Amino acid sequence: MKSDILKNNIRHILFHAATLKEGEKSLFLYDEKTENIALLFMQILQQEGFFFEKHKLAGSSVHGEEPREDAVGKMLSSHVIFCLTHNSLAHTKVRLDANKKGIRFLSMPSYTLPLLEDPALSAPYKDYFPQVEKMAALLTESSTLEISTSSGTYLKACTAGRSGNSCPGFTDPSHLLASPPDIEANIAPVEEKSNGTLVIDGSITCDEIGLLKEKVSLEVENGKIRKFLSSDSRITEILEEMFREEKRRVLAEIGIGFNEKASLCGNMLIDEGTKGAIHFGFGSNGTIGGKNLVSFHLDFVLKEPTLLLDGKKIMEKGNFLY
Repeated sequence: MKSDILKNNIRHILFHAATLKEGEKSLFLYDEKTENIALLFMQILQQEGFFFEKHKLAGSSVHGEEPREDAVGKMLSSHVIFCLTHNSLAHTKVRLDANKKGIRFLSMPSYTLPLLEDPALSAPYKDYFPQVEKMAALLTESSTLEISTSSGTYLKACTAGRSGNSCPGFTDPSHLLASPPDIEANIAPVEEKSNGTLVIDGSITCDEIGLLKEKVSLEVENGKIRKFLSSDSRITEILEEMFREEKRRVLAEIGIGFNEKASLCGNMLIDEGTKGAIHFGFGSNGTIGGKNLVSFHLDFVLKEPTLLLDGKKIMEKGNFLY
């Protein structure tokens, strides 16, 4: 182990975020890029005398891609799944099937040694639970959602009939999905009923882009991205290539972060969970209450937003008002 902080953070994930107990069977999923990280987790469990299995996956090219059949059986016969793959499996059918069976799933894509030493990982996840639950309830009760920023963002989305999701960063029998250090509440807006402009000034959570130096504008019409605009032509070229498929362009998720120990850095889980930031997921949302099914999901993170639900201001410039 490189440091006591790293070791303590791993233990915090295993026994606080995952609420792992003796007698439970854990499964570690990893790939070529994350094998060294998975080994650190497994070493600690081995030292503690816990039983676990491991399965190395073929690397995927995007978030949300379904794993091969050889992994599915192992996943559905575990108590807890630690998914330490490079790309996320959170928005996959097999993750949803595991949760339906009561299996706890920790989605931890792109974990690195620096991330394991980041303060965001040591957050007291269970302390945030009441705030996250309250936001999820407010999202469920809403019919319209409006987001604006001083940079020029204004987007209005329909949320009628959709349920807010509480993702407090830990798992227990009532909360079966967590992505520590991401602490968030989110909702899948009605697919055809989002309109406006997003001026993204935080990050775009893929290896090719990450933390932004130049803003990127997305024009959203009837729930789909119609145009990317940026002074950085490299970014627009990357995005146009990624979003060639029409179903990838659907605004699938709107999420609000709560982790006070997190700061935007270009890492997906840290950025999505940063307190006061809002992220917009495009692509798959079938696992969070939406109807757009596609093996792809990418998040765009916005700083200091103002949020209104049914005309009532819930957040102003990144500060919660409730």
